[in-house]
Amino acid sequence: VEQSHEAIIPLEMFERVQERIKQNSHYYNTPGRTQTTYPLSGKIKCAMCGKSFRRKTTPNGIAWVCSTYSYQGKSACAAKQIPDTTISLITIDVLGLEELDTEAVNSRLVAIIANPGNTLTFQLKDGTERVVTWQDRSRSESWSPEKRKAYGESRKANKGD
Repeated sequence: VEQSHEAIIPLEMFERVQERIKQNSHYYNTPGRTQTTYPLSGKIKCAMCGKSFRRKTTPNGIAWVCSTYSYQGKSACAAKQIPDTTISLITIDVLGLEELDTEAVNSRLVAIIANPGNTLTFQLKDGTERVVTWQDRSRSESWSPEKRKAYGESRKANKGD
């Protein structure tokens, strides 16, 4: 609808912006560009919310993280991220592979269920399941009760300074 109300921005500026969007569109709308997939893409499912895990590059390296957690935060899903090297090595071991290969994964694996407690359930196409527990890199979970207590006491003492 034209001239139904006073313009928020001048028409000339609007037209310049539209032209700039058109000029830049080739950077963002590349024809034939496909999404990168990995051997475990679509295979890792979250036991907490049911969504798939996605591959994410973090400051600490590459990890697989629940989509719900990634986009909505810990309050929506408290699933832990799994380091790529960890899940890759476990998958290679479970499937008896020499390297992680998309064709081999697709031919033998239905899904990997990421359960709480660092437990992965591998559902195989032959109808069997294999449960594997992986070691978390988190310092807080590797601490003994004595170490936690000592840390808590040192924090209290430092707050008094």
